[in-house]
Amino acid sequence: MKSEFPLISIVTIVYNDKAGFAKTASSVINQSYNNIEYIVIDGGSSDDTVSLIKENEPNIEYWVSEPDNGISDAFNKGVKAAKGDWIVLLNAADYFQNNEVVKNMIPHLLSNPNADLVYGKLTEVDESGNKGKSFGKPFDFDSFYRECTIIHPATFHNKSFFKTNGLFSSDFKIAMDYEIFLRKKDLKAVFVNEQITFMEVGGASQQNASGAYKEVNKAKRLHLKKSELGLAKDYYENMLRYRLSKMKSRFLKG
Repeated sequence: MKSEFPLISIVTIVYNDKAGFAKTASSVINQSYNNIEYIVIDGGSSDDTVSLIKENEPNIEYWVSEPDNGISDAFNKGVKAAKGDWIVLLNAADYFQNNEVVKNMIPHLLSNPNADLVYGKLTEVDESGNKGKSFGKPFDFDSFYRECTIIHPATFHNKSFFKTNGLFSSDFKIAMDYEIFLRKKDLKAVFVNEQITFMEVGGASQQNASGAYKEVNKAKRLHLKKSELGLAKDYYENMLRYRLSKMKSRFLKG
């Protein structure tokens, strides 16, 4: 019988980002929901990040600081350590939008026990917390097969998803989340109209949008029957949307 208070594992990966980790850890530690285990995977930071992790040890169930082989490897360390029914991958500098996020998601997790993913909305912010573009919409395969419409920092991953589909592929440096989602042909992703996460701009996919979309196409070659012409069309359309979005943001900022 499933508990009405499922264990939620929250995994934060970090490397030389004390300020970003401070924001993330505070948002996790201050959640009103009590049945949370916090897991921190540090890539061998040389700044004061590890000192801050040690300061928060009473609120961290597991942490490690050692070199890794990239984001996929760090994610996999966290997933392997997680004991929860659901796993949230909340990178350093990303943080929950309020202290009730996990509590508010519990009814949706309980009502969708067989879902692979239950996800909500994410909003971009700058270092000062000024809000930018928001993401998150109901799942449909047509949109999903064009680009990844599920943003992992706003996603609760069912632990069984990793058991049946494996871990993140080390062949992917940016689009590892899209690749693992595509791996399951009958993916069951449930959208919840809840604000989940603030994501600080400047992550790997934003620093190298072209590289990110090339990896998206790499994932499609593995799992979708798309022609090279179709893949090229997706790439240029995605890049166009990205650039238009950036232009709109600059215009609105004046």
